[in-house]
Amino acid sequence: MNTYKFILFLSMGFLNQMGQLEGHGMMLSPTGRSSRWRYDNSAPTNYDDNALYCGGFWVGVPLKNSKCSSLNDVLNPLETNRK
Repeated sequence: MNTYKFILFLSMGFLNQMGQLEGHGMMLSPTGRSSRWRYDNSAPTNYDDNALYCGGFWVGVPLKNSKCSSLNDVLNPLETNRK
């Protein structure tokens, strides 16, 4: 019986963490500005091209009327990857 409780406990913990996963991706077809260096040697190298982030709900909705794009101006000067 203790084995079943342990498996149930692990399963519930795993399922609880599923909602907190955040995925990353990059646009390769068509190629986005940040990923252009992968196909064109004259473009500046950006190893962080899969980590573009516009700031989430509280930045996108009130300030940009829910239009979030990596082409927008940098809202936070600490975000250097969005250039």
